[in-house]
Amino acid sequence: MREFAQAHEQGDFDKVLIGYSSSSPDGFTIATHAAAFTERLGFLIAHRPGFVAPTLAARKAQTAASIRRPTGNFADHLAVALPLASGNLLTNLGGGLPIRFGGVHVGAIGVGGGIVEQDIA
Repeated sequence: MREFAQAHEQGDFDKVLIGYSSSSPDGFTIATHAAAFTERLGFLIAHRPGFVAPTLAARKAQTAASIRRPTGNFADHLAVALPLASGNLLTNLGGGLPIRFGGVHVGAIGVGGGIVEQDIA
């Protein structure tokens, strides 16, 4: 895993796609592990259709990565202004969670598919 991730980073890739299926290891665990061995390489997780719109999960992750805290807790006026000001790239919907490794912010994940209470649990 370490050699694979570092080879892509040294090859000047900016992101790699990690597949996700019921018969493969968890893509989020793979991405988190690989991120520990790289400095610039980004990781994209392929979604299973039917659970959450990939664009919504991406917006949740982008928001959590940008603000470095969970989504869903903004004041009402910011909840409306955030998507408008960002061209709908950011959202206040709950389920965006920052990822830290060794106390360092390394990215975020967008969780979805249920009601907000399930997505943030």
